[in-house]
Amino acid sequence: MRKQGIILIAFTLCCLLSRSGDPVHLEAISHAYKTADSLLTLSSPTDETDATAKKNFDEIIAAFNNDATLPDSFLFNALWKRGVLEEVLGDIETAKLFYLRSLDIISQKNILSDSLEFKPLLYAGGIYYRENKFDSTRILLEKAQLLTEKYQYQEELERLYNILGALYFEEGNYLQSKNCFEKAVQIIGDDESSTIRKINFETNIASSLNRLGRYEESLNGYLDLLQYKNNVSEIYLSIGDNYMALNKYAEALWYFHESKKGKGIEVLNYIAYAHLQLHQYDSASYYIDLFEQNLDSNKQVSRVALGIHDTYKGDYFYSTGKVSEAARQYQKAVTQLMLDYKDSSIYSNPTEFSGIISSFNLFKAIINKAKCFEKLYSETQAIDYLKAAFDTYSSGILLADHLEHTMNSDDAKIFLKRNSNTAYTRAIDAAMLLYKLTGEREFLWKAYSVVQKNKASILVANLKDFEVKNKVAIPEDLLQEEKALKYKIARLQIKMDQNQQDSIGLKLATEKRNDELQLSVIQNKIRKYTNSEAAVYENVRVDEHFFKNKLDHKSAILDFHFSDSLLYLFAITDNEIQSTTIPVGSLNLEQVTRVQKGLEHVEPLNAKATDSVVQHLSAVLIQPVFPLIEKKKEWIILPDGVFYYFPFEIIKNPKSGKALIDDYAISYNFSIQFINKKENIKKEELPKLVAVAPFINKGLYSYTDSVLLERLPATKMEIAGLNGKILLDTSATKSKFLDRINHYDILHLATHAVMNPANPSQSYIAFYPEDSTKNDSYKLYLNELYNLNLDSTRLMLLSACETGVGKLVEGEGVMSLSRGVLYAGCPSVITTLWPANDQSTAYIINHFYKYMDEGKDLTTALKSAKLDFIKDYPAQSDPSYWAHLVLVGKTQSLYNGPAQVNVPLIITTAVILLAAYGLWWYIKRRKPVMVKS
Repeated sequence: MRKQGIILIAFTLCCLLSRSGDPVHLEAISHAYKTADSLLTLSSPTDETDATAKKNFDEIIAAFNNDATLPDSFLFNALWKRGVLEEVLGDIETAKLFYLRSLDIISQKNILSDSLEFKPLLYAGGIYYRENKFDSTRILLEKAQLLTEKYQYQEELERLYNILGALYFEEGNYLQSKNCFEKAVQIIGDDESSTIRKINFETNIASSLNRLGRYEESLNGYLDLLQYKNNVSEIYLSIGDNYMALNKYAEALWYFHESKKGKGIEVLNYIAYAHLQLHQYDSASYYIDLFEQNLDSNKQVSRVALGIHDTYKGDYFYSTGKVSEAARQYQKAVTQLMLDYKDSSIYSNPTEFSGIISSFNLFKAIINKAKCFEKLYSETQAIDYLKAAFDTYSSGILLADHLEHTMNSDDAKIFLKRNSNTAYTRAIDAAMLLYKLTGEREFLWKAYSVVQKNKASILVANLKDFEVKNKVAIPEDLLQEEKALKYKIARLQIKMDQNQQDSIGLKLATEKRNDELQLSVIQNKIRKYTNSEAAVYENVRVDEHFFKNKLDHKSAILDFHFSDSLLYLFAITDNEIQSTTIPVGSLNLEQVTRVQKGLEHVEPLNAKATDSVVQHLSAVLIQPVFPLIEKKKEWIILPDGVFYYFPFEIIKNPKSGKALIDDYAISYNFSIQFINKKENIKKEELPKLVAVAPFINKGLYSYTDSVLLERLPATKMEIAGLNGKILLDTSATKSKFLDRINHYDILHLATHAVMNPANPSQSYIAFYPEDSTKNDSYKLYLNELYNLNLDSTRLMLLSACETGVGKLVEGEGVMSLSRGVLYAGCPSVITTLWPANDQSTAYIINHFYKYMDEGKDLTTALKSAKLDFIKDYPAQSDPSYWAHLVLVGKTQSLYNGPAQVNVPLIITTAVILLAAYGLWWYIKRRKPVMVKS
């Protein structure tokens, strides 16, 4: 540590303390401390000066055993600096013990400031990292990070962010890892004496880019580093790894062989793997064996390198048909990549992940082992192999879930989801095949549990976070700081996506990175308040009891999940679950997509194609489960893939041949976690409303964007008669809307929306422009919407165009404006699937409010409004006019409705009373008369 150029700051010794001992003894202790400290900070220490410093520190520590009146500051400083000395001399275990003892002094002695903890926390955290004890590393370093904010430390910040970056890298959070390494480079600046450290950080940044799949950027970063002629062998290895990811194996092999000229045998693993990808099995076997032959002479080979070797050797066995040997090799890799897991049985899988060394390689080893069991099942048809495959994929899912919980950023979680989706899909395939083969419903529930664990998990986590925060007392300034940082990061991302200049882009990226790191600090503070409550929301068990508590007798769920070649449909009621499996090829998905696009235009040819598709979907999707759900009048659709964009109301009823809307109220949702039909959220009074209609009298043309937002005169009719705050034309600005959100039950936006599926952050809702100097003053971007607080809002109507469409992320759903509303905390949103006729939209919305004010639930109110339109305008009964509006989220009524005379009940009561009176009168007349004798 000292030999790495670390400067140690001596704490002030003459501080006011509550205790003081014998003056002579105290003077001797003070002299011993000053001597030891001066020797510790020598620029050219010797074994003799180190021994003297160690002896003096030990005398100070021993003195406290005999004199409890000595100042605590002496003991604290002696302990952690004694740890520094041990670490410099190479005894890191003893050093760690001294660091931890010094931290105990702070926790036990209230008279010492926590500002003293930073260095012992940092140094002990660094040792835990080297020992691959990442949970302990995170606890100590996150506390150190909080202290840097509290006391504005500047010294050794680069070291803090370097270790944090390495920690996040090993945990699979590559975005945050990159942020930390870039922060370390920023701290160093242009200091020429720090060139070697800067090269190391830049190398780490390139490694993070590689893991993020940004191979060209990573490759360019490594190639730039070659000019320094430092760590050339390691850089050649990393360049080759990038070429491997780009499937350029010949180029990869050239750099691997250049790397082999340096020290270390790790590169032999990569050479073997490159030959394996080229189907050069003899060469692959040669380098695998060569690695093992050199192990005895290379005692410093890391467990990560050994785990990679075992994984690649497993790949070799699998490729050459030795599947059982491959499974054993993958299991060996798993034990190498986890500190606390030693089970060598291939049928054993980790379920706890506290001792992970490399999450990326561990996940790969687990998934590859599961594929071995699939292969063995296909060869033998032995059902135990299929069960083992499911169990192993489930272990991979638990690992992905564990990693997701360590991440603060949604971008990092989405990246993880894209890379872990294979585990979810294959686990579902295995469980459903087991259900088909055995008929055991346990496997059906296991399959469905995996579906739900994956479905919209990021959205679910955010809304649960809202609930937790509302249950605990978190300082308001902390919540406001988190909110402000999230909003600022969203705005910076928008600017980065719009920017065309490299210099400005770099400045924006730097600012965004620093804000993301600061957000991480704030969220760690908040987590101290929420951890105990958050545990209540973990591991929701999905079974019959779950749905008995969530569904009423009138409702059914239709949940869809696409695997590689199959579509699984789960039909669920309050007391039953059924499933059907449909080959993807039989769905004619291209035709389904073509019909969905065609709904944007009313044409006879489109109508004919639509009729054919909805008849076909009725037969393959609805008919198999119709006996279970026929009498359930409310269907909740949890779509997947192309069905996120398709209105199920237009599909034909298998029995009557009419559109489903005639008989069923249909809504949509992202996850069963948001469904609770037995929850009572009604109010006695009418909900408060604010409506926004910026383009009634005038449209807008943006020269910068070349976007024309036309007049929407029909929106005047859409909001006519609404009771609430109405913002029209020039008063319908973004700032006025933002001032009013979360103070109203209903937010109604009758305006334009512009979707950008290729770059979702550039999607926006349009308001009336209020600042001519700012091109986007009228835009509420999707990223901004995500970071609003709408947890007091109960319903939002987005009657703008295509607010329900966006980029599809597997397992998470469509990144649409409507999802942004739900993410911000609003439980229900009415949204649009395509641009539709303004007059029909206005009519349906008007009638929706009428039925809602009568106390009808939201899905019934929307269904009734659409049927009214079809009845009143038969010439416009084509779905293009009415099926674009859909309800996503909770469906319960917002309002009890006015007191109404229940005519059927009155008639029934009257009949019962009349019958009772008639019976009494008849009995009375039949009673015999008593005559006196």
